[in-house]
Amino acid sequence: MVQQLEQRKRQVEASENSTVATFPTLNFSLLALNVPRASAPPSSEQANIPEEFMPLPERFVNAIERDDHFLVCFPRSGSRWLRLLLADLVNQRLGRHPEELYTYQLDFEKARSSKVKDCFKSSEVVPNAYNARRARPQPVSQLIRPLFKSHNLSQVRVRSSGPILYLFRSPLSCLYSHYHFLRAQKQESAEGVDLDTFFQRFLPLWVHHVSAALEAARENPERVLPLQYGKKIPFTKDQVSLAARTIGLEATEEELASALKRYGHFLARLNRKGEHSHPRSQNFDARRFLSKRTLLLAKNLTKKTFREAVGIANKVLKKKRPFWKR
Repeated sequence: MVQQLEQRKRQVEASENSTVATFPTLNFSLLALNVPRASAPPSSEQANIPEEFMPLPERFVNAIERDDHFLVCFPRSGSRWLRLLLADLVNQRLGRHPEELYTYQLDFEKARSSKVKDCFKSSEVVPNAYNARRARPQPVSQLIRPLFKSHNLSQVRVRSSGPILYLFRSPLSCLYSHYHFLRAQKQESAEGVDLDTFFQRFLPLWVHHVSAALEAARENPERVLPLQYGKKIPFTKDQVSLAARTIGLEATEEELASALKRYGHFLARLNRKGEHSHPRSQNFDARRFLSKRTLLLAKNLTKKTFREAVGIANKVLKKKRPFWKR
């Protein structure tokens, strides 16, 4: 896989050298996509962005209540791992067996045994709005406030006035992971598409998505909490603690340490299986697989937005402000 990607990169750059030579500057790489050279987010028309990115099922939207809480992110930004950590905390608090969560994640067939009944799965603690069997899944306990996962931000903002956890990740790592996920799922958007082309199509989508969340955070900082997917580990103890408050759980130091320890062991076992193109949960450096043209585009489009998102997320953690009281 690595050799194929590096070979493809050399082919793309060789093609670019012959093409760009006829232009006075490298602005060609931006004009070709009809997006602005500045780092400001492109408009929906310029980037060909649909008004509703990954719209929620109609029956779920109709069942949204005004005080519902949401976990929102661009795909492949860490929601799976945060949901797993929150489920660990909930199972600890309710006297269940959180270690069974990781058995389920490592081996779905083995997890179908009766032991999986000894814990609540992450999909039960934080239901995925796209996969919900019922219009409005019920919380696993009256002690836990419902938190729903969504990739669509606009519908959530309109239908609910409750808090929003917004996860974001380095754009290169996010889109690299998204590319391989879609290819594994044999999705049309990635099938038969090389990595550079995929990035050039999806970078404006990423910028538009994150920029909309930052706008919401500026308008109502008490409602929207940006959390950054970390470089070395996905989420820190302070981040998980803040996230737990959105489901009405004030996690203790012991509960947080226990959850993060189990999670760390799980990731080590998952990566030893060697079934993926890159280490799971890590921000893989995709730059060596991308052409100079794509890297230039990524820098121009994402640098300002990503830097602002990191700044807001860091301020939230430093102030340790309470996010949402039940």
